[in-house]
Amino acid sequence: MVLVFGIVALATFAIGWYASRYETLSEVAKNSAQPVRYSDPEFPLISPLVSIAIPNASGFPELKRVKSDVQNIIDDAKARKAASDVGVYFRLPGNAHWFGINENDKFDPGSLIKVPIMMALLKEAEIRPEILQEKLTYNANLDSDIPNALKAQLPSGRYTVEKLLETMIINSDNVAKELLFDTAGETAVQDVFDETNLNFLKDPSGTISPKSYIILFARIYSATYLDRYHSNYAMNLLSETTYKDGLVAGLPEGIRVAHKYGESGIYEENTLTTVELHDCGLVYVPNEPYNLCVMTKGKKTADLAQLIQDISAAVYHDRLDFKPGN
Repeated sequence: MVLVFGIVALATFAIGWYASRYETLSEVAKNSAQPVRYSDPEFPLISPLVSIAIPNASGFPELKRVKSDVQNIIDDAKARKAASDVGVYFRLPGNAHWFGINENDKFDPGSLIKVPIMMALLKEAEIRPEILQEKLTYNANLDSDIPNALKAQLPSGRYTVEKLLETMIINSDNVAKELLFDTAGETAVQDVFDETNLNFLKDPSGTISPKSYIILFARIYSATYLDRYHSNYAMNLLSETTYKDGLVAGLPEGIRVAHKYGESGIYEENTLTTVELHDCGLVYVPNEPYNLCVMTKGKKTADLAQLIQDISAAVYHDRLDFKPGN
């Protein structure tokens, strides 16, 4: 009888151990970093690495608390009618661990489009450095078809491409954006999206998700699209942006953030009915920088800015959990 119980106990242990082992290996497989590559029929002999992703991850233990905290903030904002839609994507560049909340929801990018325009011009500058010193005519009185658009940030005159890049990114200047888009050309800007596996300019909806947009920052940070000099130059510009009401407002003073914000609105009979506000980038927390992209829709810009700030603060508060095993 004792032998029978021993055999049953051993069999039960073995089944439990193998089941647990199978579950563990299954989770490891789902959470394994996977290369994202760009295939171009013009270059069939190569497969350029775009980024590292974990598309099938069911969740990382060290990110459960921060995801829960962010979800609570979003739920509260929606309950108060402060936001109608919120998409969040968080990623650790060091190990590609991430969490998302409505991370694939689509939003109007607004000024977020300025980052790929910058990337297209800096890519050209790798081959033709003189392009940054070429001068373009800037018309501060240029009418914008965007209601309540941000005013021109420079006096009318002739400015170098480099100067216009600075004001486009740092001050989110729309006149500079139009000039630089024309200078880079739609094909070059589309190349940026193609090589990041994004389909934005070709998408009739003209929308983008938090998860897809952050790939642009990942490519710059890892210097896998631009060379090291121009990647560093781009991140430096992005860290000098004057917009402080979103991600930056949720952080202690002195934390460097390379980011870009975007804002757009839907008007009906000259009345603003829906506003979108986004802020995405890289937060340079010592030893453990992280990507955070928050895209929002609602009625009031101030409410959405506060929501982005609250989410940023929550992520920073939980940052000590980010190391696996903690």
